[in-house]
Amino acid sequence: SKFIERTLNYSCEKRIINISSGAAKKPYDGWSTYCSSKAALDMLTKCVSVEQSKKEFPVKIISFDPGIMDTDMQNEIRQSNEEDFSQLERFIAFKEKGVLLSADLVADKIIEVLQLKKITSGERVSIWDLI
Repeated sequence: SKFIERTLNYSCEKRIINISSGAAKKPYDGWSTYCSSKAALDMLTKCVSVEQSKKEFPVKIISFDPGIMDTDMQNEIRQSNEEDFSQLERFIAFKEKGVLLSADLVADKIIEVLQLKKITSGERVSIWDLI
């Protein structure tokens, strides 16, 4: 909100990239707050896009799904109890099979999105669209 407010009269290209998650689209037991907040972030992105479309110098905004990354959060997930998270074995397998994306790769793709000449405000972009 502060970025939008402070750049209201700037006629340059302005962009916001919200970091979403696959959990915004797929429910997981034990993750109700996380899944709900990511789904809400996707809707916030759409709403802000609609609001900004009416402005003279709009901010373009998207949600970016970074895929499954090798982060501290993933490590915490793998340390959880299967009683609390029935998908535990699946997430352990992600690490064992080497399918987790590096934070550096994801950062490079976010920079790529920032540098794109044209983005569609309000859309949800998956890293898989860029790899």
